[in-house]
Amino acid sequence: MRNNGKTADLTSNAHRASDRPAAASGSRPPIPAAVALTDDGRVVVRELLVTSRDVFDYLQRGEESDRVRLLTEAIESGVYCRERASQVNGLDFVRQQAQLVTSVIARLPIEDVLRSTASAAA
Repeated sequence: MRNNGKTADLTSNAHRASDRPAAASGSRPPIPAAVALTDDGRVVVRELLVTSRDVFDYLQRGEESDRVRLLTEAIESGVYCRERASQVNGLDFVRQQAQLVTSVIARLPIEDVLRSTASAAA
């Protein structure tokens, strides 16, 4: 999502770090964090509050000076894994469909298969 300006803003369901939990019902909803995509292929995340204890524990194990690098590498690894998983799911779907077609063809009388093959070749 790029535009003619320097960045394109996206919003997420995350919360700004400066937001405090609502004390009473009916309070204003939290303002979503902003994710900006720059024209030079970078991603800028502003005021993102990550509430995952796993992420907290992972970053806490490292040095404070390494946290940006560790979080960036974790995001990159997560994106890589998600992309591969979607490709695998796509391949599984193709395999299932191929098996379905093969099983249907296997149940056809051989004469019908030969006839359709011959007519397709003609």
